Order: sequence, then structure tokens, then C-alpha cells
Amino acid sequence: MECPLSLCICPVLKCNYNGIYKHLYSHLDIHNHENIGKYYFPFALGKVIRLYVDLSETALTVMKEKNEGLLFAVHRVSKANGVVTVGCIAPSLLEVTEFFYDISTTVEKRTIEIKPMKVKNIRKLNSKIPKENFMLVPSYFMCEGRWFMLKICVSKVNQEKECCEI
Repeated sequence: MECPLSLCICPVLKCNYNGIYKHLYSHLDIHNHENIGKYYFPFALGKVIRLYVDLSETALTVMKEKNEGLLFAVHRVSKANGVVTVGCIAPSLLEVTEFFYDISTTVEKRTIEIKPMKVKNIRKLNSKIPKENFMLVPSYFMCEGRWFMLKICVSKVNQEKECCEI
């Protein structure tokens, strides 16, 4: 088990901030003033959120959970593929509740939906393709334009959620 004071790295590109996960939540507010909205997206556990992923770059969206004070990173691992992961930016602690996520994307009446997947705790983002708990979006889903939409619902274990119909 990791120490609860293990440092987490700010997921925003070109930011060198390292701090404990509870401080990272408030640190991210400084980036909101830089007009980089894709890094700052408030949400509530158990509710569906729609995110648009930019195909021209390694995409990242940081979702700030309103009540628990946690950060979740939705990360397209590399430009070369459609591997999408969701991670909680925190060390592997007992005090951080176990979370699951449902994720889907639709293009021209074709849908990929995976649920539920366990959210892994991460201290920093990396570009390695994970061995588990990811969604692979086929290339033909990504040829429609510059963006594709993901529907995501993050919830606690056994939480009542509105995302049954994701």
C-alpha cells in the first residue's frame, strides 16, 4: 500500500506541480484561469457526463467531483489508437473509495458500451497502453471529424446511479 502522502503529479501539460492528492484538487483551479477548460470539468458521482475527445491530440479531460473532492482523468492514451482510460488521481489508499465507471460512444447508430469497469488510482498519467480497464474505440469511429463524444458515469460501489441508460 502506498503512503497517503505520496505525491501526485498535476495532469496538465507543462505544469510541474507535485503534491498530495487532496491539494491537487485546489491546485487545478489555477489552470481554469488559463482558459483551458478541457482540463477542468465539474461532475457528480452517479450522473452521466458527456465529453468530447479531440482526435488531433493525446486527449485529456480532468473531471472534478463536486462532493468528494477527487479528480478523475479521462485520457486517450496516444494519437495512434483509440484507447481511452479513466483513473482517479490519488495513491492506492484504503481511504479512497472504490469506484467504477460506465463508458460509451456512438457513431452513426453504432455504439460501443462497456460497464462497469473499475477505476484505477493513478499518481501520474502515462502513455502506456493499459492491460485492463480501458475502452478501445475502433479507427472507423474516429473518421467522422475532429471530435468524438464519450458518455461516462463514475460511481461508488453499490451507489444508486442515473447512468443505467448511458
